[in-house]
Amino acid sequence: MPIAIVCVVALVLTAGVAVQLGTSSASATQSKPASAETPGRRQSGPSSQFAGTAKGPNSMDLSRSGVAAYAKGDVAGSIEQFKDAVEADPKNAQALNNLGQALVRAGRAREAITYFDQAIAVTGTVWTYHFNRAKAYGELQDWSRAVGGYREAAGLFPQDYATAFNLARALQASGDLNGAIDEFQRAINLGPGEPDFPLALAYALESARRPGDAVSAYRRFLELQDSGPTAEKVRQRIQELESNR
Repeated sequence: MPIAIVCVVALVLTAGVAVQLGTSSASATQSKPASAETPGRRQSGPSSQFAGTAKGPNSMDLSRSGVAAYAKGDVAGSIEQFKDAVEADPKNAQALNNLGQALVRAGRAREAITYFDQAIAVTGTVWTYHFNRAKAYGELQDWSRAVGGYREAAGLFPQDYATAFNLARALQASGDLNGAIDEFQRAINLGPGEPDFPLALAYALESARRPGDAVSAYRRFLELQDSGPTAEKVRQRIQELESNR
């Protein structure tokens, strides 16, 4: 049996990724992972920078209060502030998106999707909104919609390696193992310094009964992370696979 993947991206399959909100940029989305929830991007709560069409200070101030509450860990309070911001300006796409993320954080992913849909209806070309909606579908284990959402996000930001990685995990969960392997490889190409990507690829290759390719992927992981308990497990697994050839 393949080794258990113990790495910073282990939660992605079941929990998705809480993505940084606000203005999308390569520097913001391709920084070093900061937590188990954020491969390829900084961990952050909702942003006070608006990508939508806030018409007055009332909506903006309310949304900023929501951001402040979220940052303090008051998720319930942030939801109320974001709801007030949306009520004050239903076309404030960033407030809609922030509300959606806060709801996902509160375990209310199904409710959150409505607000991501509304944000996308206002500003459909913002990668962040599509990514966050895909994450919400992943929370619900609605893998076909999660795959579609990540594909939409990838179309808007094709160079983002976290999108490619999360698309791969959603494909794997949906049963499309070959598609997942292709996307894991694309994530590696986009983020060659991330050790968790070849590790996930190796696991998928083992599931696809491709032990030789899995060994190559495991070796790629060791080139990036050659110490620690996971590295030791990987070395043991390589020996097992090679002895069975």
